[in-house]
Amino acid sequence: MEFWYIAGDPTTAQIAQVIAQSWNSIGIKTETKSEDVSTIWGPDGYQWNPDTMTACMYSWFNSNDPDNMYYWHSSQIPPDPLGAGGNVVAYFFPLNFQAQVDKLTEAGVAETDPEKRKVIYQECQQLIFDEEPVIFLWWGKEYSAVVPNLSGFWPSPFNRLFWNAQNWQFVQQ
Repeated sequence: MEFWYIAGDPTTAQIAQVIAQSWNSIGIKTETKSEDVSTIWGPDGYQWNPDTMTACMYSWFNSNDPDNMYYWHSSQIPPDPLGAGGNVVAYFFPLNFQAQVDKLTEAGVAETDPEKRKVIYQECQQLIFDEEPVIFLWWGKEYSAVVPNLSGFWPSPFNRLFWNAQNWQFVQQ
């Protein structure tokens, strides 16, 4: 099996090597391969080779809201391999439990009580874990560090780091 990862990050390369060694040790002959993002996810990417068993290590990002509708709901399955939509896994391998995921993600989005929402998302997470369409390795933490003379920097738990970069400026101290 070819195990692909995005080139350029030494930590990711080391993780890919450890995974490949683990799979090799249980009899799954695994070769790691890396390319840039546009090659991996482009029209000539690894996933378009029907003659080779492939896997890929990739990541996605959420804000503090645990809603994963974009990544798991059937409404987000791309209309074609290069089309828009976050539920790419289900495009290539339709989920036999998709109706359950849809029901749970819809219920989670509609629920306003944080404790009830937590229960719904835990149930959805457990379903995805039990059915295993992907293998989750880790969930990274993000920390912001800035120099004292940067003005306008405002980290927000609901947006990406650069969400207000147009307001950043260096000030004299």
